Amino acid sequence: INSVGEVAEHCYTVEVDSLGFPPPLPDSSLCGGRRDVGGDDRIDIYVLELGGSYFGETVPEAPCGTIPWQTPGFMKIDNDYIGYGYDDNPIEALRVTVAHEFFHLIQFGFDSNEDIWWMEATAVFMEDEVYNDVNDYVNYLPDFLEHPEVPLDDPSLGSNHVYGAVLFPKYLKETEGSHI
Repeated sequence: INSVGEVAEHCYTVEVDSLGFPPPLPDSSLCGGRRDVGGDDRIDIYVLELGGSYFGETVPEAPCGTIPWQTPGFMKIDNDYIGYGYDDNPIEALRVTVAHEFFHLIQFGFDSNEDIWWMEATAVFMEDEVYNDVNDYVNYLPDFLEHPEVPLDDPSLGSNHVYGAVLFPKYLKETEGSHI
């Protein structure tokens, strides 16, 4: 749990303080006293066994401001990362997961209904921006590169295609010289 807190603080520092993205929307003070939102404005991160099927997820909550597509949310992350290929170094999986899921919280502050391919591609991009030495994104590239005929926004090949679309924001950074 201490590692989760340290990683989350680091992700906040990089994504908000260094890269200049706005912080995620708070879920309590914005929502007029709703009681089912984690109790206060701190980011809610639930650590639980996800069964080796996915690293984590970010769940949008009901809108509570005046703009219905801007929503707070919460994160769920795996408790041990056993079965993901990180059995010997689960902290690396934790790092990229929190960087990815934290960026989804930032995205929800803009538009929680944005196209899924762009949300996933840019969240994977953020993994590499925050923890450049982990390079988990390369695991998604074979599924993406084996199908150059499939459009970026086509999720029909499953989630690995939209994650592999990270190459597009990486290309934009290389050619435009700025962050997404």
